[in-house]
Amino acid sequence: MEQKRYQKNYWNKFFLFLIAVGVAVLIFFYWIQKNSEKTIMLPNLDGTTAPALISVNIEWHDSAYCAVLENDELFYTLKKENKKNNSQTNLLYKSFINLSYKDTLTVDSLSFIRFKKYIVTPQHRIDSIHQSEGITGLFSAYFDDVWFVPSCEEGLLTLPEQIYTVHILQRYGYSVNIDCESGCLYIKEP
Repeated sequence: MEQKRYQKNYWNKFFLFLIAVGVAVLIFFYWIQKNSEKTIMLPNLDGTTAPALISVNIEWHDSAYCAVLENDELFYTLKKENKKNNSQTNLLYKSFINLSYKDTLTVDSLSFIRFKKYIVTPQHRIDSIHQSEGITGLFSAYFDDVWFVPSCEEGLLTLPEQIYTVHILQRYGYSVNIDCESGCLYIKEP
């Protein structure tokens, strides 16, 4: 009789131990999952109507440059910069998506080097069409309905020419997005 009672106590303690270990494992995995969400937290760009390309002024040293770049690249670079520099306030994503060509962001040297290839520089070919025919001339030259066609009779547009075209469109109030399936640029009217 004593043997059965001992076995019963043994199994009770064993099951309690298994339950405690199971709860500890669940808490551990929950904690790991919560910490990984904080480091990998991506803004939901698919569910927003924010333009995928943003035209914004970037201040570096004593100069300000206009740049056109993808909003997620700008967001993550600024987020990294804010983590390094505790004196700056974090830029909330809701206020971030409302940036326009009128806003100026101050960046450090590493961020500026990263953004340097996206700086808007006037392009003669784009300017000549824009000056002579206006915004409708740009639409007829480089757009097929709403899709951006970065080619013309003279050949493909270079990246600076594409950036300059997007910058001009954004000054007229058009937003430029990137199609998630094809990667092509398309415009939305204001």
